[in-house]
Amino acid sequence: MTGVAINTVHTQAHQVGEGVRRSDPEAWRTLYHELGEPVFRLVHRMTGDEHLAQDLTHDTFVAVAEKGRQYTGRGSLRGWVFRIAANLAKERLRREKARRLRVEETLGRRSDRSEAPDTELRLVLDQALARLSEEQRAVLLLYDVDGYTHPEIAEMLNIAEGTSKARLSRARAHLRDVLRHAL
Repeated sequence: MTGVAINTVHTQAHQVGEGVRRSDPEAWRTLYHELGEPVFRLVHRMTGDEHLAQDLTHDTFVAVAEKGRQYTGRGSLRGWVFRIAANLAKERLRREKARRLRVEETLGRRSDRSEAPDTELRLVLDQALARLSEEQRAVLLLYDVDGYTHPEIAEMLNIAEGTSKARLSRARAHLRDVLRHAL
């Protein structure tokens, strides 16, 4: 990419960020066009539920619209939007887990949450991923599946780059251990 192309991309991102702060409809359309699908993929990977991911994608852009004036322009707009999406997904997962535990407690037993797997390996992998903390799972999926770098993940999740690396290492170690015993 040439210096001119990089500067053009940076300038366009800056203009969209300024438009978001001013509640410019064209900036919103551009932002959604550019980040709608990546946000959906992020929250879908975090939740494992397509319908919930659609809801969270919508909620993310509503939150971005409501908080647009709070965007300072110091970090990337993409990272700011992804941080909002990740925080919404984590909060929704916490609420769902608390609700599920209340229901199970009320019923006096654990509910069966398993669904028919495509393959045995997929089931084992899904169960291993579910055992990871939300933080470890988010970093693992963003890095290994979606291909983001540690600096990008750090910005998206509002954590230090070293924290991203440590969470990835712990997540991989946990998965190796679970898969070694399951297979």
